[in-house]
Amino acid sequence: LINLGLSQECLCEVWHQQAVSRLLQLIELPLLEDLLDGEVASRPPLHGSSSDPELLYSPNYLDREVLKAFGEAQADEWMTGALDCLEFLPDDLVVEVSRGLSSCTHDLLQCKKLLYQVLVKHYGQIQKPPLLNNCFFDIYSGISELLVNGKMERALEALQLSVKLQDSRSREELRRLLRFMVTAAKPQEMKVHKE
Repeated sequence: LINLGLSQECLCEVWHQQAVSRLLQLIELPLLEDLLDGEVASRPPLHGSSSDPELLYSPNYLDREVLKAFGEAQADEWMTGALDCLEFLPDDLVVEVSRGLSSCTHDLLQCKKLLYQVLVKHYGQIQKPPLLNNCFFDIYSGISELLVNGKMERALEALQLSVKLQDSRSREELRRLLRFMVTAAKPQEMKVHKE
């Protein structure tokens, strides 16, 4: 399609329409106005993705770069997954992690606890907007109905399409968070709560 001279915006619109069309085949939706508009509230850009030279050398940027290098040096999948999620956190929490990790670099369990606490602090905020956009509530209800009725393949396809309708930043944040959660849930990983 790119060879046909279509703009990126036009390609995104085509994908959006295709996803909506397929969702309509999978799920009965009462109201389509929000879905057909294609207007999903975009989230702010990632930290450190600016080309402003003053921002590139700020202490917060340096904290993010140090954590990025620390994450790349880790062989531990849990640590790597948690550190990947930090890219979406506000600067104050990144600074908290950066300073905290410097005091516990030789104690992996302590590092994991610190990272976990900061991720819980960020994602546990009541005022934080959800990663899955609320304007798709009817889609999520339809997916739940498919699951209840045992239509797992259709539910999975509908969920994948609904995620495709999200803005790219939300999709990436959700992907990283889910990847970390899968790793953290493994039986051999550290227990963060007593059961």
